[in-house]
Amino acid sequence: MDWWKIATVGLGAYVFGQLLVFKLSVDAIDYWEARGYLNGLMRASGSKEMATANLNQWRDFWLAQSGWASLIINSLYGYGQKRILELYG
Repeated sequence: MDWWKIATVGLGAYVFGQLLVFKLSVDAIDYWEARGYLNGLMRASGSKEMATANLNQWRDFWLAQSGWASLIINSLYGYGQKRILELYG
């Protein structure tokens, strides 16, 4: 098998896997879209307290919708907490 066929299959599996996992868990196309959404949510909040409240609501909503994906949701929640600290101290 040629290297480009292996690369094509690998890339296709990666893209399909991202789409499947993130679409079903947090309604995003991939990891980067989910992070982008959280970045916007944190920036638009305006304060550390509002950002924390919005992030908690986001996590609670998605855990209720897709409890099976708690590993992904909690990982993104941790990312959101880091962004709050970076943005608001």
